[in-house]
Amino acid sequence: GVNVAAHGKPFFIKREDDVEEAKERVRREINAVCEDASLIEKSTPSWFSFLCGEILFGLYNFFSLALVPVWLPVVLFTYGIGRSFQQLKERWATGELPQEETGRLVVHAASIGEWQALKPLLQKLKEKKSLPLIITVSTPEARQLIQKEQPGLDVKMMPVDLPWVVNRWIKNTKPHAVLVVETELWPNFIDALHKHHIPVFIVNGRLSSRSAHVWTFVRPFIRRITNRISKFYVRTEGDGRRFMECGAFATRIVVTGNTKSDNLKILEWNEKQESRQAVFGNSRGVAVIAGSTWAPEEETVLELFSRPPGRDLRLILAPRR
Repeated sequence: GVNVAAHGKPFFIKREDDVEEAKERVRREINAVCEDASLIEKSTPSWFSFLCGEILFGLYNFFSLALVPVWLPVVLFTYGIGRSFQQLKERWATGELPQEETGRLVVHAASIGEWQALKPLLQKLKEKKSLPLIITVSTPEARQLIQKEQPGLDVKMMPVDLPWVVNRWIKNTKPHAVLVVETELWPNFIDALHKHHIPVFIVNGRLSSRSAHVWTFVRPFIRRITNRISKFYVRTEGDGRRFMECGAFATRIVVTGNTKSDNLKILEWNEKQESRQAVFGNSRGVAVIAGSTWAPEEETVLELFSRPPGRDLRLILAPRR
């Protein structure tokens, strides 16, 4: 089985493990959690900050509903009708999962970038083979890519962040624990998991200085979310510091490195040349990358490259969609 000691790190106890050793490990974890709780109690925000957080959370839900007539046309105009209405059952959590499976590990990788960061961790999770694994995503493109690269994985769309939707999703999915890649902090999603005593862990966590600065304007609201996160496994000390500035407890932050870049292979010069030869037919010239482009940026780049260049150029075009 799997044991999660409150907000502590998950650990695994196998059926064949010694009973006394298992009891001692559980005892150590509980003691560590008690120490953590004592430290957190000393840094608990004031009642005024708590009240502001609750008010802002209520306003978030109020405007989420009140502005539907505004944001729905914007979504349809931006993404198109076909893309906006894909997998509606999953987005509104109306499709049920098999009832015989009582526990699942859910990993949320919002888009393709988060999926790339998840791959090294996913290999470790699959080795454990402890719980059925579900990947949730926010974009159809990420879903298509994951299903192409890992056909055996169960990939679902993230539910809409409304209270009754996420509660229905929890009832249908029965998650044992939830891992969120990088910084997808949906308020109702995390709040509902917390109320159902389901731990949430941030993995490969990142928070830019710009985002942290914006978050400080609604710090009581952000603190309400971060206080419900069991552990932040962040890329750098700077990311951890910025999460703390936004209300996360220092005892719950662990610097683990960047899973997206730490596992990249550093190529030798001859390997780079072979790679360029395979892609372009030769290894001469300069390679220009236009990454994460939106229309009409692709047309602009292609128009520039249609002109006779002053030197030998190669183009790698990587559209966002």
